[in-house]
Amino acid sequence: MKRQKKQYFLHDPLLAACSGNNGGQGSNSTPTPSPTNTAENNKEEPTEPAEPFTVSLRHIQIGEAQKYRKAILDDVVAMTEAEIPGLTFELEGVEDSVNRFTKLPAEMAAGNPPKIFDLFGGEGDALKYGAAGRLLDLAPILDELGMSDKFLNLNQFTMDGKIYGLPIGGNIEGFYYNEELFASLNLSEPTTWAELETAARTLADNGYTAFAMGSKGAWVPLMLVNTMIGRYAGPDSIAGFSSGDAKWNSPEVVAAFEKI
Repeated sequence: MKRQKKQYFLHDPLLAACSGNNGGQGSNSTPTPSPTNTAENNKEEPTEPAEPFTVSLRHIQIGEAQKYRKAILDDVVAMTEAEIPGLTFELEGVEDSVNRFTKLPAEMAAGNPPKIFDLFGGEGDALKYGAAGRLLDLAPILDELGMSDKFLNLNQFTMDGKIYGLPIGGNIEGFYYNEELFASLNLSEPTTWAELETAARTLADNGYTAFAMGSKGAWVPLMLVNTMIGRYAGPDSIAGFSSGDAKWNSPEVVAAFEKI
């Protein structure tokens, strides 16, 4: 994000008020040169060098899988340091789970987290720390920069009209399929939910496992659970579990698990 830079110039009222000229009254008068005509006064007022300061920035862009996001972060850091005199970012890379479950909670409790850091949205992190008064409300800054309408969804970071974080990316979930296998069973690429179910039944009837999902992180397969609940119980159901507006044993949620 770029913030518009403002330039300030020193204005000396004494120089501005002094004409330094007798207006040509009498040839015997010695003209006093106008301050604007002298080399001395044409010099710009010296500016004091900016006082150095540092801002701590913790990120979780570690490892090969995160190298592209880390490159983006490095570019932003370099651009921002170039625009703000005296600024130096102190970068600290911390593994995701260590940051989320060990370092950040301890620092929040002690009241000494980094100035800028990665955290998850939702009630587990951003909204919890925001309610505790540990995070800065970014809403006025977004208004100042004209960026309030530039994000698709800030619900995971918004509470009581205050915005406690910004997303660094987004994702779309989907399925890969085996084109050769589909062709051998005369299946076309599904474009509707009904076609997807038909393809799954055809695969199962021919001895194939219709869907497979695996991940080193145990939470990843639960994304499909989350998607199915959203489809059957509605997009507001996930947040409704914590508020009590949605029930795990409601017919819609049970239908989602049955479908899985």
